[in-house]
Amino acid sequence: MSTNSRLWPARVGDPFDTDLLLRNLASIVGNYADAGADLLVLAWHLDRAPELVAIQDRGLQLPVVDASGSLSGIVDAVLGLFT
Repeated sequence: MSTNSRLWPARVGDPFDTDLLLRNLASIVGNYADAGADLLVLAWHLDRAPELVAIQDRGLQLPVVDASGSLSGIVDAVLGLFT
């Protein structure tokens, strides 16, 4: 799944189409939940803090893993979400 949502031309005040991306994500999460999924793993690079705030403001409860460390540290952090 790609979270690359781009609309041309970009809307005023949302140059990275974050609102569109989050609406699409909410729809996808809802579809999987309706189909009985208990867990959905999403790998998403957030390089702008406002994106994380926008996710939280929409009520999407997504755990965040800091991927700036070693690969083994990232794997341990992700696996820790499931225990």
